Amino acid sequence: MLQRQRSLKEVATVPWQNVVIGAGAAGLGAATMFATTDPSVSLLLEAHSAAGGSAGYFASGLPRRIHDAGATQLIEFAPGGLQCELLRLARGIQGTEEPLPAGSGAIPIHRIDHVWLGPPGEPGTRSGVSLTSKGNVADIEGVSPAMDGLMRQQLQRFLDRCWSDAQRMWKVFYRFPDFPVHSPGDLFRLLRCVPFDDPLSVPVLLGVLGLSVADVARQYGIPAGSRAWQLINALLLDTAQNDAQRTPYLVGAMGLSILRRGIVRLEDGMKGLFDPWIRGNQDRGLTVLAGVRVVALRSPHATQGGGFELDVVASGGDGIGATETIFARNVVAAFPFGALQQLVPPDDLMRKTNTWHRWDGINARSYEWQALALHGTLVGDDACRVSPADEPWYLQIFPAPRSGIPHAIYLSCGPLKHDLRQGEHYRVFTASLHTELAKDFPSLAAQDASQREGEKKLVTAKISALIAAATGHSVKHASLATPTTFGRYTSRIEGRVGGLEASFENFLFRSPPKVIEASGGCRLVVAGDSVFPGQGVVAASMGGVLAWARITGQDPGKFLKLGLAPATNG
Repeated sequence: MLQRQRSLKEVATVPWQNVVIGAGAAGLGAATMFATTDPSVSLLLEAHSAAGGSAGYFASGLPRRIHDAGATQLIEFAPGGLQCELLRLARGIQGTEEPLPAGSGAIPIHRIDHVWLGPPGEPGTRSGVSLTSKGNVADIEGVSPAMDGLMRQQLQRFLDRCWSDAQRMWKVFYRFPDFPVHSPGDLFRLLRCVPFDDPLSVPVLLGVLGLSVADVARQYGIPAGSRAWQLINALLLDTAQNDAQRTPYLVGAMGLSILRRGIVRLEDGMKGLFDPWIRGNQDRGLTVLAGVRVVALRSPHATQGGGFELDVVASGGDGIGATETIFARNVVAAFPFGALQQLVPPDDLMRKTNTWHRWDGINARSYEWQALALHGTLVGDDACRVSPADEPWYLQIFPAPRSGIPHAIYLSCGPLKHDLRQGEHYRVFTASLHTELAKDFPSLAAQDASQREGEKKLVTAKISALIAAATGHSVKHASLATPTTFGRYTSRIEGRVGGLEASFENFLFRSPPKVIEASGGCRLVVAGDSVFPGQGVVAASMGGVLAWARITGQDPGKFLKLGLAPATNG
């Protein structure tokens, strides 16, 4: 629970230099940098009582258990990784000291299993393949092989290629590239990010610049629709939020290689990251207001030397319903453009800019998937047999045709715990799938409440049965979170995620713009998953850092020393 430092009324009396809206990964990336350089004149606004955004969390059940509402895993948390160094910076921790507080430690994820289930009449039929943190495509003990030797070899060679090219892209990433290019100065900064110390980097990266993941996968003989293709698409949806045909290869290569980058699960979920992250920034002097919602954003260019006005409503606490107007010279909107459209009045000058017109066009073409999730516990005395007890367990489950669940299920299970009252071992899990609710589960989108409740019970039973069949363990305390539920916890419209119109054709120079210039040198900068980079927690954090750089003109590398430890594949 965030502690309110000052009241909304007090904050509204101060003209702020910088206001960040949203305490998700992107907003906290920006807020951490402002807390480093301008803490006394910077303000962070969050609508909820806890940080996290689309990677947030909630408690449910008896006994109360913490479930992740969005992301359940974290990359770049080794020393020198972006997430680790941002948390170090926020908490003022130097050297090799562990940046996480006790009880929230990072637990390595050593593999992700992929399991295909047989026809509904044969629920026990399953086959699978595992991807390991050492980069190997391996069999799963006790499960039939999902691929023949040739397909496994082709998939292995393709993933090795992704790893090799991703290593070069991580070098670029560590130098803070910023897309799209708005000026000759931006182009110069982009060129500085090219790793010229690697002689092959330039020809290799240029050679795949116009290719999608699908283009490169086909070069390795992986046919569309095959199990290897399904595996690639499932991983991309969770890392790049798009499929192989739409994902630029260089972006997808980084996403497909995250298991070798030291991927971790936090002991108490994403709460273990966001709680100390935001509290560290508060301790360093950044003003944070939680439980307040921005309901309007205007650009009064003629007043106070330019800038922006924000109408803010207290949505929680003693002052619920109170409304104040906050003035800011610069704003970081750490949420999707679709939400920004709802905040800016129809006649505002922002809507007349070329940037806004481009946003409108891109937003009309973009596709956002909805998040459907089942939260519960996986129960079984031998649950430690399938994965060591102190490790998390991650699976992609591919349902059989006509199972009633049309998409792959991503199952993330925490370490094994023991319930003394029930006398059983269990793992808290989140099972998520990407969907278009109206098409895939029309009854869940129906107006009739009784119809929706009946369908929720049916879908809960179907997903629970698939999880039980894939894992061999019982499912208890299952609770279905529809996109509406997800939207309520994360402030996402209709529970939609993604929408970055970044294809292999446009992601470098024609990707969505980020900046609206106001008079007096004031700026509105959008960060998050509707601008590049922004898809996934680590990319969203980088987007927040770059929003700070756009506003201040400073180099993030002066404060964040990335790449101190080499990436490992073990």
